[in-house]
Amino acid sequence: MFHKVRSARLSVLVVGLALLVSMWSPLRAGATSSLGAGPAQSGYTPAPYPGGWTKAAAAAPVPGPYDLDVASFNISGILGDASPSHEPWSVRRARVARQLLGTLPVDQPGPWPDVIALQEANTSQRLADGVTTQYTDLVKALNTYATGGNHYSAIAGTAAATHLVYDDATVSLVRGGALKWDAQESVVDGARYMFWGIFETRATGDRFFFASNHLETASETVRRQQWQQLIRDVPRMAGGLPIVLGGDFNSPRRATNPTAGVMLPQMYDAGFGDVLGQNGPAMVHVVGNRTRKIVRGNIFSLNRWTRHLNHYASTNDIGQSIDYLFATNRLVVKRWQMVVDDAGDYSLDGTIPSDHNLIKATIRLP
Repeated sequence: MFHKVRSARLSVLVVGLALLVSMWSPLRAGATSSLGAGPAQSGYTPAPYPGGWTKAAAAAPVPGPYDLDVASFNISGILGDASPSHEPWSVRRARVARQLLGTLPVDQPGPWPDVIALQEANTSQRLADGVTTQYTDLVKALNTYATGGNHYSAIAGTAAATHLVYDDATVSLVRGGALKWDAQESVVDGARYMFWGIFETRATGDRFFFASNHLETASETVRRQQWQQLIRDVPRMAGGLPIVLGGDFNSPRRATNPTAGVMLPQMYDAGFGDVLGQNGPAMVHVVGNRTRKIVRGNIFSLNRWTRHLNHYASTNDIGQSIDYLFATNRLVVKRWQMVVDDAGDYSLDGTIPSDHNLIKATIRLP
């Protein structure tokens, strides 16, 4: 079992264990957006705690560095569940949850994420119980398979299928909401949003801005306009706090899709570049990059439901990906990982969880 090492969390844990309470109700935090035309968020809605589950009372934060674990995963929505190309959500959900938690694959243990950027986490349709959506069902699955003291919560409101999930044992939600992009190509698949939140670490009191994005698929022009708005609006929304965000940007580093080659340098210039150091259209080598340790970095992030994983032969090259994580340039990125269950042979084993591969990173705050 993998255990996180938090530089400032150990003392908090000791105090917290001594102050166990039988019930704990998180404070509701206002979650409204003053930017864009996205729907106002109604507040903070934690998933029900499992029977008998108790939470340590929060101790006073201890200032110091914090290793923030983040993830971004396009989990593939339920609208294609009838397709013969892949398993339905009911079969995939356990593997999606366990990969996020770091309990699968067994050769890639941990860490579990503090915050998760989700794409295609459907909220427009109910599952068989008539109540749960794919998004809330994933939160339930995370808490079913969680080990240790971590517990995950959803955020109320909708932004199509782009969402956030967070570990309420390690971070608290300060505020958040949905930003609807000004540029839209709604004829094909509906409006696109960025779901964002400002969070505070319970161990150290550090605050940070985190967001999930799923940029336009059909129109390269609209996709670039949405990315340009992200660069304009996110620093203002963050208000000087460290920025971390992820998502499906539908933009590999290829001449046939020139958006990444143009926008990656602009992200860096705006102060929150790619955590792997990708700053242009050319293939980027791992050695000397921003991230201290890179795991399976040569694999492409889109698998298209096929078992063969497209990849570069050299493990010193960054694969062509449409899924990215970005962070304020001054932040140290300790680790980046592409999570794939392939036993090292570039062929996926077992149930394929999504047509995208999960990406994770450990980023030092402050």
